[in-house]
Amino acid sequence: MYDWNALWEDNTDRIKTLEAPLSGPPDAARAVATTDGEIPLTVYETDEAFLLARQAPPALLTLPKRELFELTLRFVPENESGEPEVNILVDNLATGESDAWRSPVRRDDEGRLWVGSRLLGEGVLPPMPFDDLSFTDNASFRDALYRLWQDDLPQLAPLIESHFSGELSRLAEAAPSGADGFEGGRLDQICDRYAEIVRREQAVLSRLFSDDELRLVAEVIRPLTFDSAASCRGLWLAVEARLVDDEIDRALGVDAARLLQRLKDLSYAQEVALIEALSPHSA
Repeated sequence: MYDWNALWEDNTDRIKTLEAPLSGPPDAARAVATTDGEIPLTVYETDEAFLLARQAPPALLTLPKRELFELTLRFVPENESGEPEVNILVDNLATGESDAWRSPVRRDDEGRLWVGSRLLGEGVLPPMPFDDLSFTDNASFRDALYRLWQDDLPQLAPLIESHFSGELSRLAEAAPSGADGFEGGRLDQICDRYAEIVRREQAVLSRLFSDDELRLVAEVIRPLTFDSAASCRGLWLAVEARLVDDEIDRALGVDAARLLQRLKDLSYAQEVALIEALSPHSA
């Protein structure tokens, strides 16, 4: 489920030194994993937390499940209504919770960008209740949400500006239909940008899906070839068909409804990145 050694390294300030190694699971905990990295760990689980134990020197790290959330920010040029919007997706594999906040994006007569009722780059966080999350009022979650709004969202400004200026559309219209129309350097540049987009999206996807969910999607797309760019959109439909026909979610212990909702929430770039990662025809 998680890279336990990475979590250990990321939370060194919270590690508690023990007088002696744990001789077994703490009260009400069960062992769920062990690691073979530079720091061998035994991972225990309770209803509320993961406990990471090191034998030598003995130490213990307690990670409340409600703090193991992931935030994903993305700009969607066209939502279901054909309008641009910003999405903030929250996912917590440990608690099984997920939620999303969506807001329309516009540019006013003065050229300023707005996300809902807030100026892009404005320090005031808009209401984001996330009422379905058990940790919505936790300080760590609200702080992470504010940092995403204050620091990460303004970095999308060039992408949003290019959308409203029509730059992307003009490039698409001006591009020749065949690769022969590009000079070698320009084609290399396009390939480099595509590879970087895929790499970044795959980094996000690795946190959104469990290993079993990725195995299920890989099995579904194994015979598919995705011959055209348009065929990469709507991946969830192919997965849903296999779930109905073969019930492969049961064999892998996957929550089908949860998986389908995550797939529906993917942007086109994320769907392409997922296909590039899992399809044997992309190798």
